[in-house]
Amino acid sequence: MRRAAARLTLPEEAYRTVTFGEYCIAIASVPVLLQQMCLQVRDLGDALSSLQTQAAEQPLNLALSFDETTAGNVLAPDPQKKSCLVYACIKELGTQSTALCLPLCVIGSETMKRGLQNSLGPVVRHILRFAVEDKLAEGFLIQCSRSFFLRLQISAIIADGEALRQALNCKGASGLKPCHLCKNVVMKGHALASAPTLRDYACDICSSDIEQWDLLRDEELFEFCDMQRQRQPRIPATLFAEEETLSGYCYNPEGILQDDFARRLLPPSQWLFDFLHLYFTAGGCAAVEMAHLMQECQSRLKHAPEDFASLLRQLPWQTPSHVVGLQGPASRARLLQSARFPEKSYKGKAADLMQLLPMIACLVELLDVDDRMAGPLASYAICLKYTASLAG
Repeated sequence: MRRAAARLTLPEEAYRTVTFGEYCIAIASVPVLLQQMCLQVRDLGDALSSLQTQAAEQPLNLALSFDETTAGNVLAPDPQKKSCLVYACIKELGTQSTALCLPLCVIGSETMKRGLQNSLGPVVRHILRFAVEDKLAEGFLIQCSRSFFLRLQISAIIADGEALRQALNCKGASGLKPCHLCKNVVMKGHALASAPTLRDYACDICSSDIEQWDLLRDEELFEFCDMQRQRQPRIPATLFAEEETLSGYCYNPEGILQDDFARRLLPPSQWLFDFLHLYFTAGGCAAVEMAHLMQECQSRLKHAPEDFASLLRQLPWQTPSHVVGLQGPASRARLLQSARFPEKSYKGKAADLMQLLPMIACLVELLDVDDRMAGPLASYAICLKYTASLAG
């Protein structure tokens, strides 16, 4: 897939050029890109044909995502090569492998800063309009080893918090209202969470009481954004800024929330937070569960993380070929150094934790000869069950 993407021909037909002031970016045409990819990779065409046959007249689901990336040497990253990559995945085809991601657009840091004012909304607006122009949902012909009509619909955006903030022009994690989907969730420790006048309506971001969260409906947000557009030239700037703080959304006339067509085609309720950050990174569910298990081992078995690292050096653990940096016993053992357990969460890359998770239970059972870890292991088993469902 990667080699096929590199060999794509006729780029002027596969990409449209869009201008933002003195800057311009190229946005891929999904039908043209897929056509050329299927010609290069026969298995891709066969898989898409089979999936469309199973879906009958229903379109397959296309998920958009975007993230920061830096080209070049990973050991010496060059800030001047930093860019934002916009890509798409077909849900039914699989989203776990980067080889299955379709590159739609690359935005250089200078273009992002000066041409787009650090807002991805205008780019998403163009992608959505091109999707309608290309008749993705109606279907388009793919001609390769077998010819078939493929139907796609952009059904979701999945990204980390910073990318969502840039695209929706919301305040994000540093704002009073860190969640773009909730009306009453405020930042950690804020006085509004315990204000008596709100009668326990507001809660902070650490709340786990799902029933207390008040979902912001798309129509409510659209109504507020329309009101923002009307009020912006009429009221003092300080008052308008205060309204932005309280709402969690900043006014951007070029943003997607000010485009009635685009916002209804892909409303904010379909903009999802990347589960990798919720689950595998520091502070995520799996990272916290891993740290808790290690703490219980130290308390009940008197075994520190270094003891498990020593055990890991002795085991013939084979890592998948696509996982880099974990070849050899010493490299694998470093994943369990005490420095990776600073407080209540495992500290490390999501990819490292994903590889380590299934091994930990086995290591604990090897050292737990008196069955003292039955309770913590039962909790950990639930964590593994959810991990398997996410991977599937």
